[in-house]
Amino acid sequence: AAGKHVFCEKPIALSVEDAKEMVQVCQQAGVKLGVGHVVRFFPDYLKAKDLVEGGRIGDPKVVRTSRGGSFPRWSQDNWFADYSKSGGPIVDLIIHDIDWLLWMFGPVKRVFAKSVRKEESNELLDHAFVTLRFANGIIAHLEGSWAQPQGTPFATSFEIAGTKGLYEYSKVQATPLLLRTAQEENQAQSVPESPLLLDPYTAQLEVFLDAIIANTEVPVSGIEAAPALEVALAARTSAATGEVVFMGGDQNA
Repeated sequence: AAGKHVFCEKPIALSVEDAKEMVQVCQQAGVKLGVGHVVRFFPDYLKAKDLVEGGRIGDPKVVRTSRGGSFPRWSQDNWFADYSKSGGPIVDLIIHDIDWLLWMFGPVKRVFAKSVRKEESNELLDHAFVTLRFANGIIAHLEGSWAQPQGTPFATSFEIAGTKGLYEYSKVQATPLLLRTAQEENQAQSVPESPLLLDPYTAQLEVFLDAIIANTEVPVSGIEAAPALEVALAARTSAATGEVVFMGGDQNA
């Protein structure tokens, strides 16, 4: 109603219906809707996408990602512990990697997940594993955790294995991004880091503002953010039921 452009933190919503309504309302109002899937702006993740698309490891086949640390006690009124507000580790944490992988590899066909949630000594332990099969055959195994001891630094990592090599990234390693290929006899090659000219959170806002000024498409629109939410919610359903979820209902996928 105010005619203002909208930048929304991820996830875009906690239901597909709400996400669709947000997109529709913004379209009707003639304003832009951007969503903060900030991992797309982290240099190592962006570099890995560029290198994969450049064919350095051949055809990607298997991916593993990990993201997490201790339970975020700092949230007001223990907000993160309430799944109706935070969505839990799948929707709050793993959705980052879901969006990044969708951006690289396209749509997901099948989703399976397992999770553990336990309160122990006034501490919430929350851990989830999600397995995705993409339409192009790639398999991804994603891990998200709020189950580490308090004080454990937040950490992320990923591996992308292809027909000719492997990319490895770990936030806690001195050389975060490594390339291993058969031609190099298992000697890991350090991938030069991209210069961090801007904090990724600042970068995503600057690109959003640039799109407003130039009247171009925002980097992660509401329409583009919706599939990551759909996959994350499918993973929550799978974790709750123990069943595979077929995206779009196609059990032949």
